[in-house]
Amino acid sequence: MCTLSWQQDECGNIRIYFSRDEQRVRQQALAPETFLIDGVKCTMPIDPEGNGTWIAVNEYGIAICLLNYYQGDKPEGTLISRGALVKHLASVTSYSEAKARLNNYPLQHTAPFSMVLLCRDSVSPKVQRWVWDGRDLSVGDVAPPLVSAAKYFDEAYNYRKQLFDDLTKKLPRNEIGPRFHRSFNTHSPFLSPLMVREDARTVSITTVLLFDEEQQMHYESIDEHTLGLVTSRYGDMQHEKQILAVCETEQA
Repeated sequence: MCTLSWQQDECGNIRIYFSRDEQRVRQQALAPETFLIDGVKCTMPIDPEGNGTWIAVNEYGIAICLLNYYQGDKPEGTLISRGALVKHLASVTSYSEAKARLNNYPLQHTAPFSMVLLCRDSVSPKVQRWVWDGRDLSVGDVAPPLVSAAKYFDEAYNYRKQLFDDLTKKLPRNEIGPRFHRSFNTHSPFLSPLMVREDARTVSITTVLLFDEEQQMHYESIDEHTLGLVTSRYGDMQHEKQILAVCETEQA
C-alpha cells in the first residue's frame, strides 16, 4: 500500500505528501539527493533494489509521483522497473513534455501504475494523473487521496478517503497532510495511512512543497522506533474510530 495526497492554497502553492509502504524484507531506500538530469536539477530518494524512485521534484516546480496499480494486468516478459519511469520524467519542464515522453515510453514492458504530475506553472494543468493498466494508458483529473494496495484495496481506500475528507473539514490546509499521513488505527492498522501489517508497513513519508519560485523536499524514514512513537501519539483518535465504524457499516 502507498498513499498520496496534496493541498493547494489560494496563492497556487501545492503541498504534496507521499507515504510509501513496502514489504518488511525490502532494502531501505536512500535519502533524497539532487541530480543533474538533462541539465535540470532533480531531487529524489532512490530505491536501491531498482535504482529508481517513486517521487521526484525538479527546479521548474514539477513533481512526479508514482503508485503501483495492482488492479491492472501485468504485461508478459521482462519488465522495466516502474521507478525508472519517474527518473525518465523527472527533468520535464512542462506537462506537454511529460505527455510526449510518456507516449514514447515502452509501456508494454512496464507493470501497471498510477502516476500523478503536479505543476506550479499556471500555464499547465496543476494536477494530472495517468493510469497504465497494462493494456491502455488513460489521463485525467484526479482528487486526493490516492491509494495503492495489493490487499484490502476497497477497505483501505474507503477508510482513508473518509478520514481525509473529515480532516479537510476540520483543519487548516497546512495541517491536513501531516495529520492525515501520520494517522494510525490501533484496531485495524492495515487500513490507516500509517500502515502496519505482518508482512509490510509504512517505511517513509515524503513531503514536497511547490511554492512560488521555490521547491523543497523533506524525507522522513520510518524505522520501527519512529513507527512506535508516531503510532502512540496518533493511535487512539476518536474521529478515526468513528470513521472506521462508518466504513464497516458501508461494507456490511
